[in-house]
Amino acid sequence: FAVPLIAVLIHGLFNNTLSVLPMAMTLVLFVSAHLGECLREVRWRQGFSWSRFSYWLVIPLFLTACWSLEANHHHLVSDLFHGQQAMSVKNYPMAEASFSRVLQSNPQSLQGLWGLARSLEAQGRLMKAQDLMSKLDLLSPNVFGVRFHISRLFFERQQFLEAHRWALLYLKWNQSPMAYELLGRILQMEARIPEAEQTFREGLLRIPSRNDEREAADRIRLSLAELALDQGRPRETHEYLKALSTQQADTAEAKFLLGRVIYDSGNATQALPLFEQAYRLAPLIPRHGNAYGYCLAETNQELPKAREVLEKAYQNAHGQNPPNLNDLLNITHSLGTVYYRLGEKSKAMELLTLAFEQTPNDWKEAKELRAKDLRLLFPPDPLPSQTASPPIATGTQ
Repeated sequence: FAVPLIAVLIHGLFNNTLSVLPMAMTLVLFVSAHLGECLREVRWRQGFSWSRFSYWLVIPLFLTACWSLEANHHHLVSDLFHGQQAMSVKNYPMAEASFSRVLQSNPQSLQGLWGLARSLEAQGRLMKAQDLMSKLDLLSPNVFGVRFHISRLFFERQQFLEAHRWALLYLKWNQSPMAYELLGRILQMEARIPEAEQTFREGLLRIPSRNDEREAADRIRLSLAELALDQGRPRETHEYLKALSTQQADTAEAKFLLGRVIYDSGNATQALPLFEQAYRLAPLIPRHGNAYGYCLAETNQELPKAREVLEKAYQNAHGQNPPNLNDLLNITHSLGTVYYRLGEKSKAMELLTLAFEQTPNDWKEAKELRAKDLRLLFPPDPLPSQTASPPIATGTQ
């Protein structure tokens, strides 16, 4: 029993927690020692031989192997700990180095692959992170919910077909609100709005148990609220907004949608503070700047500030990759209206004409509204009047 006891002692020196490999090895040693003790008489009846002393070399060799395995295990656990510590303080290069050392010790370490993938993603190296997550999924399907993250990375890289496929694979394992939210967003980007709405509704059928799932359920409500508002159902939008129970109720998106509901009801003055809150919470989102700037102009409050807000929103809309055509045209039209009120009519006419001409013909309502505003602010010149022609001489007196 000396060998297994020494193995346990070595394990205790290097580790404060149990792990599968060292303890499994120790179990094998205990079983071997037990069998050796039980079969002692059978073994010695076979006769004595000096060659049997060579078997004593197994003991130091085995102890050396134990020491090496335990030391390697200790370094692996230590590197995992330091990698997780570096991730918690957002020191991603250090985390990458620690998790890389883990994979050098054990190339199939699930925690090492997962940590390295997360650190690479945080540094913007999405393709490499995606490759590591795919390898992780091959080793252990959907461990750490990795299929969700693979779908999310494909979505961020705008590869919507692959994102859709991986989202469906994840949904087979976990029917959580997070899975339905991701699939619904993918369907929206694929312009499959009815299917996206149905997916969002299915995501609200399950009662979430964790905080992150409750947050996802509220984000689904925000998406459904926006879809309902775009389809002319403001009461339904208001009901979804009232149902928000997490911190999503105080986000810029919730303030923006509530402001739209109030604005569409004809009360721009009450909508203005909500648009201002949305803009201050998320100033880089173009439509927040458009709503705030246009509402400032419509209520005749601080036209220079409205111009400044809309010009920033215009720059943000151009900086999107790819630009959102609807946001860009809305801001262009709003900025043209503000320029007109400030007396800069040449700029106003240029932007209003651009917004009208670039609006697709199948956007009939927006096309008609922009044409109406353009005719109202810049009525077409009347045709020159036809002057009477002089009578033709007849040669009579």
